[in-house]
Amino acid sequence: MITSPASNPIESMQVTTVYLAKNEREAFQVFWRSVGKDHKIKLEVSNFVNKENEVLPREVFAEEFFFTSIYNDRVAEALVPYNNSYGTVLNGTNMMYYVEFHSSKNQREGNYTGTVKILENGNVVESKVMT
Repeated sequence: MITSPASNPIESMQVTTVYLAKNEREAFQVFWRSVGKDHKIKLEVSNFVNKENEVLPREVFAEEFFFTSIYNDRVAEALVPYNNSYGTVLNGTNMMYYVEFHSSKNQREGNYTGTVKILENGNVVESKVMT
């Protein structure tokens, strides 16, 4: 999880670990809460590789929202393949991403490490190494 600087629980964490068995899917979410102003952000997720430089396959999605008159609020609806572009996060709202890994039945066991970054105007504002 990566959050905005106003509520940043990751500062004290050194490594985040995602556990995955062979021939399995596992995912995590990344969100940014815009506090105080609108933000234009972009997510970057590197390849996750082991010590032999083998890649653990992954897909990145943006969570699309829609407004509903029943609840008078935004509701997360669909996972849309993320095109690595900037998106505007309005003040007081969230931008959500979904990162999914899929290990094959022949995936080599071990640690795969990558980096998740949030950029604003080309500058890295948050960065997290994950294993």
